[in-house]
Amino acid sequence: MPHGAPSTPGHPAARQISLAFGLIADTLEWPNDDYQAFIARLVAVGVSPLAITLGDVLMAYTAQCDARSGAPSVGDKEVH
Repeated sequence: MPHGAPSTPGHPAARQISLAFGLIADTLEWPNDDYQAFIARLVAVGVSPLAITLGDVLMAYTAQCDARSGAPSVGDKEVH
């Protein structure tokens, strides 16, 4: 395989779905408090669990990663 080739062959959408599920799987290795905060973010979306989209999951994942690293989230930024 050439250097820089995509790790998941096929359509770009399939690669994006593969990436999303990989990120979700990574959350299972987080400390319990971080994982529970991630789940709380998903519950806060306000729809039934079967109606949550991959976009919702990725937004919750990103927000929790930011919180874990101490980075300010969009809601934490000051307005000048």
